[in-house]
Amino acid sequence: YQNAEDDNSDTIKPRLENHKANCGKVCFIEKASGLLYMDDDSIEKAIVESDAKLLVLDPIQAYIGDNIDMNRANSIRPKMNKLKETAEKTGCAIVLIGHMNKNARGRANYRGLGSIDISAAARSVLVVSKMDKDSEVKVFAQLKNNLAPKGKSLSFVIKNGSVEWLGECERSADEVSAGGVAD
Repeated sequence: YQNAEDDNSDTIKPRLENHKANCGKVCFIEKASGLLYMDDDSIEKAIVESDAKLLVLDPIQAYIGDNIDMNRANSIRPKMNKLKETAEKTGCAIVLIGHMNKNARGRANYRGLGSIDISAAARSVLVVSKMDKDSEVKVFAQLKNNLAPKGKSLSFVIKNGSVEWLGECERSADEVSAGGVAD
């Protein structure tokens, strides 16, 4: 689990423990330079050495690399292809977490920061946002799924640092992204 915004020891690990994760099976890639990019060979090396089944990069924008225009498909696609090759070679699922832009009037597939090619390269895209601007209820909605039927949207709240699932809801990714405020 790679997170560029929150500290592993005081934020990520306590959240994992709060959800009963086996933290002995969670590792973080440490680099002397502190910089880790999506096309870095140390990602594949860490996956192989730890026999990881899942890699999370949060947020994707922090792992794109220096001097890369994340708004240009020809800049971002080679980075995405390297991750795809790593996933295929190792059998490790890769989850990229991205932030949405502030344009709440746009369709969900245009709300991600950076090139639309980021979501185009993904096999599945999920959107998480508040149910509406003033609500504490959040919705987890599938925008895209190339490998299976699209899943139902799910609503939830966060109470005392834990996710409490409320059940299925009828809001689509576009509705959620238009009515909600990205967190």
